[in-house]
Amino acid sequence: MNVRPLIIERPESTSRVKRLLAVLLTMIGWLLLLLTWVPLLRNLLASAGYHVAVPVMRRGAILSAFPIASRAGLAMILISALIIIARQLWEMFGPTKKISEQRSKPLDMSQLATKASMTEDCLRNWQAEKVLYVAHDDHGEIVRILSAPPSDSESSSP
Repeated sequence: MNVRPLIIERPESTSRVKRLLAVLLTMIGWLLLLLTWVPLLRNLLASAGYHVAVPVMRRGAILSAFPIASRAGLAMILISALIIIARQLWEMFGPTKKISEQRSKPLDMSQLATKASMTEDCLRNWQAEKVLYVAHDDHGEIVRILSAPPSDSESSSP
């Protein structure tokens, strides 16, 4: 079982080059997003009486400047949209997923007592107290169940 933490929880576990590239791509993306608002802002400022020297972009300037890249970008957007729609339709109308009988059944008292290495009577008594402290190992398995909060010496040793 993989016990490494997720990268999103520990960004320092990625290399500096990858982090720098991610920041650079994010900044470029924000810059491009802001550039799409320049014509609208220029028109708003012009209607308010302020004339800003911003180069005028005619309609279709990006399509004519980058014909292949813009067409490929549009094709990728359309393909992505079709994939998303197909997946949603498959989820809605596709075959239903079968739930495993083994996983859908809750643990009974004997199985829980066996996992906790104790008798059923002892477990019933602890459940009657409505407070149980469960200690797990690194893989999520139950190590022990206590009816009182574990002391520092108990929590450090399994």
